[in-house]
Amino acid sequence: MALKKTPISIIILLKVIVIGILAASVYTQTDDTSIIDEFKSNDYSELLAPVDNLIEHGTYAKSSDIHHPYVGRLPGYMFPYVIFRAFFSQKSAVFLLLLFQFLLALSSGYALYLLLRESVKASIPLSYLGIIIYTFFNYSIAWELRTYPESIALSCFIIGTFYLLKSLTNQNKKLLLLSGFFFAWMFFLRGFLLLYFLPISVILFMPLLRSKNLKLISIRFLLFFIPILVMETSWISRNYYNTGEFIPLQDNLSYSFSEESLTEEYPFNSPYKPTVLILRELIAEWGGDNVHFYPNSEMGYFLSNDNLKIENHFPDYIFNDSFTSKDILEINERCKASFKSNLSLTERIKHETQLWETISEKSNLFKTSHGSMLFISSFNKFKNLVFRNVTSDWPGKSFSESSLIYKIYKLLILSCYFTPLLLSVISLIFFLFKPKRLNTVTIFLFMCLSILCLTFMFLINVSEFKYFMTGWVSSLIISISFLQITLGKVQLPEDIS
Repeated sequence: MALKKTPISIIILLKVIVIGILAASVYTQTDDTSIIDEFKSNDYSELLAPVDNLIEHGTYAKSSDIHHPYVGRLPGYMFPYVIFRAFFSQKSAVFLLLLFQFLLALSSGYALYLLLRESVKASIPLSYLGIIIYTFFNYSIAWELRTYPESIALSCFIIGTFYLLKSLTNQNKKLLLLSGFFFAWMFFLRGFLLLYFLPISVILFMPLLRSKNLKLISIRFLLFFIPILVMETSWISRNYYNTGEFIPLQDNLSYSFSEESLTEEYPFNSPYKPTVLILRELIAEWGGDNVHFYPNSEMGYFLSNDNLKIENHFPDYIFNDSFTSKDILEINERCKASFKSNLSLTERIKHETQLWETISEKSNLFKTSHGSMLFISSFNKFKNLVFRNVTSDWPGKSFSESSLIYKIYKLLILSCYFTPLLLSVISLIFFLFKPKRLNTVTIFLFMCLSILCLTFMFLINVSEFKYFMTGWVSSLIISISFLQITLGKVQLPEDIS
């Protein structure tokens, strides 16, 4: 397929200009003399600081304990930062990482265009519509400006999907291997995206229903899964060598709490310590918001230093004669006490233990007095995942404090976010009545979208819009495919055997 280079070049140029303007807005909102720090995320100490220590001290460890090997997060974000850091200073390496994220995002935009043209068979205008929305009105642009792994993870999803679908149509083994690499990297960037390997396996297995060629399917599975097997084996081996434990993911997934763990090394001041993690369990009973830095979230009530009002953070329906606002106040009092850093170790252990016991008691009380709230909980989690705080006070300040141009841009982002979601719902109803018009791309993306939503509705306690990043891209591609079918020529299912 011959691709007209001029429109793509214009889109790339405009993207550079938009990123430049948004980056400038970051500069103007800080009085910090060290501007590069404004581009570091709050998770820098866990994502990239271990790489700094690896280069400087020879150990992949956090700055707070440079001699203790770090296994608290998956290491996907260390690449390519570790290469930049090996030759340059920290500031230069961070800048190069941001530049890499930006260039990879441009590449993913180009891959999206090719995916729409070659796999979806969309028209040129619809394909350009898709890439323009993704390039300029995508809420994930903010992640390209800071050290967040979400930007690269999203790019990996798009590029991996493009290579996966292309490899299945032309039987190209190298493309399948490349697809496996990008999906494996995506998983190591954001561990919950491992769930996509289920629909991928289904797509790889589908040709067996037609051809009965078990050897071909086995080769496809092997080629695709080689990258993640190599990466995971390396990570497990490294963890076992340094800790003597089998750690396939990360070591902070357990909610275990014991007197033996309450030592000076216990993370008393962390918003992710075991007592706060079990507090997540309680809030998740009704599907509340566990993101503490979001306005009016339930977790924000407990972790804020301000004197907040319960009615602004908690829905009325969670209270009854047994579980009342006094129970929330008691947990809040215990929680505040556990974060007092001026206390002695003995006092902090006492408050931490009391907090754990109080949360456990109130959780049992809530479950007993309310029974199952599965429907309400799953609905609220879905709402938090898809609808909550989409623009995240970005770009610029909050909507009410932004200038007119930023308000318009925010509204355009919201419009381009919700329109594909609405079209995806309409297309689902359409395809239920006309299943023969489904193609392989749409089937795959509907599976990805479904498993993502179901996982966060029923299995994961923290739901926020950034976890829906790949879901939105899936809905964008589905909506373009639907528009192509309804407005253009109807496409028959592709033969991927």
